[in-house]
Amino acid sequence: MISVCMATYNGEKYLEAQLNSILPQLKEGDELIISDDGSSDGTMSILSALPSDNVRIFQNSFRNPVLNFEFALRMSTKPVICFSDQDDIWLPGKRELMHKQLEDATQRLIVMNGQIVDALGSPTGETIFERWSTHPGFWNNLLRNTFMGSSMAFTADLKPYLLPFPSEIAMHDWWIGLMAEKLGEVRWLEELTIQYRIHGNNASLKGSSISQKLSWRINMLTAVNRRLKNRKIH
Repeated sequence: MISVCMATYNGEKYLEAQLNSILPQLKEGDELIISDDGSSDGTMSILSALPSDNVRIFQNSFRNPVLNFEFALRMSTKPVICFSDQDDIWLPGKRELMHKQLEDATQRLIVMNGQIVDALGSPTGETIFERWSTHPGFWNNLLRNTFMGSSMAFTADLKPYLLPFPSEIAMHDWWIGLMAEKLGEVRWLEELTIQYRIHGNNASLKGSSISQKLSWRINMLTAVNRRLKNRKIH
């Protein structure tokens, strides 16, 4: 069984297409957890029309995507967990691939490839792995993060090590990926499982100064080492 954790905020433009790509893939016992971060557009109207049997909707006001995803992760109850952005599209077979890779695994994270599309949904000819020169390894990804939450899935036994998210981390997917590199097994899969939409408003790290980038990495390394030390002590 799978928990899909989606964070929404003013996502009415693309949200229905994403929901229509996810819900048909879910099986009995799966859940779609949606945490809305105080949307002021038609997002909640779209969400309120969803079936209630395997969808859980929460209204929050974090005004912060990291905290919004953290809340959704806290609410998850299934042994396999994945994140979902509000503006992408799941390709057929994503749920089955995640289930196959993680159903009987412990402390494992998978990173799946995807197709890059523009704001209108037209393919650009690139994949996620190509565009961001995706590469494995803790130190490689500390120096240049290539973990992307919407193309990741992991086993729920990682949750005690991940939560709560440290306040100083820059992005949740970076934190989760690095912790998984330290704690268990990370697999990078070439299968295309999403259409990743680039439209100019994607949530990302926008700081550009060298000092800011250095600070992000120092903070992340400190947070990882502190969490590993604390978990070992306890």
